Amino acid sequence: MKMNDENIKKIADNLPFGLGVFFVDGGNYEPVIINTAFVELFDIDIAAVQRKKELAELVLSESVRHEKIRFDRSGAGDFRWYRIDARRLEIEGREISVVCVSDVTEETEAAVEQQKMRTMYEAAVSDTGIVVWEYDIAAHRVIMADNEFTRYDYSKFDLAKVIENAPYSLASKIADADVEKFLGIYRAVDGGAPEASCEVWYKLTPGQEPRCEQIRLFTVFGDDGEPVSALGIGRNITEQKLAEKKYELAYKELEEAHPMSLGSFHLNLTTNWCGNGKSPLGFVLKQQEKGTADSYFQEFAKLIADEDVREKYFKIFTREALLRQFENGVTNVSIEYPIEYEDGTRHWRSGLLFMLRNPITGDIEAVTYAIDIDDRKRNELIMEKLTGSSFEYIALIDPKHNLFKLCNKKNGDLCGSVGEKSDYAGFIDFVKTNYERQDGEEPYENALAADKIAGRLEEEGPFTLVYDGAGPDRSRHIQLKFSWLEKPGGLILVMQSDITEAFEEQQKRLAQVQEALLREAKANEAKSVFLSSMSHDLRTPLNGIIGFIDFAIREEDPQKRMDYLLKVRSSSELLHDLINDTLELSRIESGKVSIECEAVPAREITPAVITALRPAAEMKGVEIEMNLLSSPDTLLWVDKLKMQKIVLNLVSNAVKYTHQGGRVRVSVIKLDPPENGCNQRLIVEDTGIGMSSEFLGRIFEPFAQEKRSEALSVEGTGLGLTIVKRYVDLMKGRITVQSKVHEGTKFMIDLPVKYAADRELIKESKAADEAVLKGKNVLLCEDNLVNTEIAVLLLKEKGLNAECAENGRIGLEKFEQSETGYYDIVLMDIRMPVMDGLETAAAIRKLSREDAGTVPVVAMTADAFEESRIAAAEAGMNGYVTKPIDPENLYRTIAEVLS
Repeated sequence: MKMNDENIKKIADNLPFGLGVFFVDGGNYEPVIINTAFVELFDIDIAAVQRKKELAELVLSESVRHEKIRFDRSGAGDFRWYRIDARRLEIEGREISVVCVSDVTEETEAAVEQQKMRTMYEAAVSDTGIVVWEYDIAAHRVIMADNEFTRYDYSKFDLAKVIENAPYSLASKIADADVEKFLGIYRAVDGGAPEASCEVWYKLTPGQEPRCEQIRLFTVFGDDGEPVSALGIGRNITEQKLAEKKYELAYKELEEAHPMSLGSFHLNLTTNWCGNGKSPLGFVLKQQEKGTADSYFQEFAKLIADEDVREKYFKIFTREALLRQFENGVTNVSIEYPIEYEDGTRHWRSGLLFMLRNPITGDIEAVTYAIDIDDRKRNELIMEKLTGSSFEYIALIDPKHNLFKLCNKKNGDLCGSVGEKSDYAGFIDFVKTNYERQDGEEPYENALAADKIAGRLEEEGPFTLVYDGAGPDRSRHIQLKFSWLEKPGGLILVMQSDITEAFEEQQKRLAQVQEALLREAKANEAKSVFLSSMSHDLRTPLNGIIGFIDFAIREEDPQKRMDYLLKVRSSSELLHDLINDTLELSRIESGKVSIECEAVPAREITPAVITALRPAAEMKGVEIEMNLLSSPDTLLWVDKLKMQKIVLNLVSNAVKYTHQGGRVRVSVIKLDPPENGCNQRLIVEDTGIGMSSEFLGRIFEPFAQEKRSEALSVEGTGLGLTIVKRYVDLMKGRITVQSKVHEGTKFMIDLPVKYAADRELIKESKAADEAVLKGKNVLLCEDNLVNTEIAVLLLKEKGLNAECAENGRIGLEKFEQSETGYYDIVLMDIRMPVMDGLETAAAIRKLSREDAGTVPVVAMTADAFEESRIAAAEAGMNGYVTKPIDPENLYRTIAEVLS
């Protein structure tokens, strides 16, 4: 062998372990082959190999050595572990020592650490009471672990260390209800599940305590991925399960304990939670809305209608206080409290709270109840009153021995001392001296005789006698109540009470009842007058309509026929006004009318109304003067329609009741400073026929019209001033009137009016050009044939083409089937069968065609209420025309929406 043999050196350097081959001669050795790993492991070089003591011992050893040694290869305290294989060989007559060395420091230390962990594991298993075993899947064999607790536990159940035919041989130890769960986890790991677990109860056997065990199996897989075995761990959870059952049973008992509870909640006092509320009363359930126990206690306290009880409640019912009490062994608390319902009635409740510890979380939980104790509490209060302030004294009468005994008294020297027996005649003298008998009553000696009282009790049962106070106590009213104490024929119980307040309250209520009856009589009279006036005022124009229509039908002279028709038109307009005013007054009285303000130029209110009325006044020969101090462009924040109605009713009335040559003066004055909160004053005065002072007292009553010869020819509904008064009241204003017969009338209205900013929306009326109507196609949805015919005739007069649909469904189908843009406008009745106008308008707006969102839809209905206008707008309608149809209003509305 030669050291410079490069081929041998290369082979040696590629070995995965250190190799050293040495010639040995006595106590000396000489390296033949030393690979790189050998040099690195021993931290040597070839020239210095003989300086290593450990190496020399290995090389010169005559025996074969297989060992693991630990030495410091660098001398710096860096000890490492090495596996050594050394032996002597003889080749060609020479002694050769071959040494193989591998660094096994990491695997050695890992084995040491593994052993340490196993030792710690076994100690932990024993300390925590965990049973451990291995399950051989192929052999169906269970091998119990070799730690002290496992040995103790499996021997207690007569189990061997090695159990064959597992898990079936173990099933006999498991409670019947849990056998399938137990076998199921073993089947799961047999099938390759990485882990499985269950909780099972062992069968009860004599001399053994109940046992519940949590079992977990962890599968071990082989190199081929198939399950080989499973590690089993069993933990005794009997105490926990018993605690959980006790907890569940306690909750169930609490829930069943108060089936008639008015309110029940679950609380977690530890985590500050509240929920699971049960109550038939909505306001009770609000206590859990915020979801915390703290908020529950706060909301509960708000229900308590007594400051003293609430103060006591807060000393007990807080989380901190309750947790302290629980730690001190208190598990339930209660409080009695009064509450008041929304209707003002007062009730008594008992609030109960039971606490228990959750065995799983360790939290302190609670269940609360509210129990109705009205009857018991009221009985207690009654007894308290009976023995306290309600009765001035309570006494016993012995009719057989004619004795009197005072048992209890409120104050004063009443019939002797409490507890003493006295002659019954003294009681009669006391009543006779202090109380006056009412007219017609029997003398005291007869009415209060002991045998007479006993006789009445036998005949009619308990009874009372009422007396008035004597002398300075005349204002007092005293009641003596007599009843048997225990049984008929025995002692008689007499109780005296002061019923002055009750008597006065009774008199007060009697007066209230009489007053209510008087009001009801007046209301019935007013209703009769109203119905009579309504019947008369409706029949008057209706008679004219029916009569003149009949004349017109029979009349052949065209000029007379036209005169009759004009009179029909006049009567129908009056009937229309009457119906509108009656409906509006009805809505006002029912509270359905509200003030809807908007920014309006001043010129669109009083000046606009007077401009409209001036032609009629001029035809009658009445002059209208205006004195408007405000700028016509001033913006007012008012309800435009109601303001116009006020001006219209006052001015039109003034014109109607003023003779030819008379004058009506309208003034608007700014009040600076304001008077009673009002800053605008409207004055309407005329030189008309005036009103008597007697009539001024009922001028604002419905249908009120003074029956004078000068006014007989004036037509009107008698509701105009009533509506004006109601509107002024709604606007929080004030109306006054001055009038003299044959001299004229002056109305003065003060209103609080706000001024609008320029940026606010202004709704100004715009003149519509009716020229746009001609040739337009109209879809008319109307179910009434007469209304349909009238509408078609009116539309044709302006050159519009109308197509009709008798209900909303047909109208929707016609619009869907038409070409886009064919219909220029839709006129829609609101109340129709199959599909009403609101539904139809909304359905049109939802269609997927270009004109569905742009085609104008105008409501044409007999419903004139503001709510209906709002509903129509919400359904997508652009305009609103009321029936009976005013042709000019219809044309103007159509022109506006088309423009």
